[in-house]
Amino acid sequence: KLIGEKEYREKGLAKEATQLWINYGINNLNLKKIYVNTIENNIRNVTLNKELGFQIEGILRKECKVDNKYYDLLRMALIVD
Repeated sequence: KLIGEKEYREKGLAKEATQLWINYGINNLNLKKIYVNTIENNIRNVTLNKELGFQIEGILRKECKVDNKYYDLLRMALIVD
């Protein structure tokens, strides 16, 4: 979920795209669990995932290095009942 062009950001496109692939996974692939990994400092993505029902289920400590700084990677999951 990366919107590269600034003029297309904050228009709900990432949320719409995420909802579409969740629906496809549930309805077409019969998935019972969907998970994503996101870097801890991407607060907007973490918040979006939580809004869509994902919960943090694990932390990979110091997993990503960006600009010579290490960040935790959050594993978030959506369980389909």
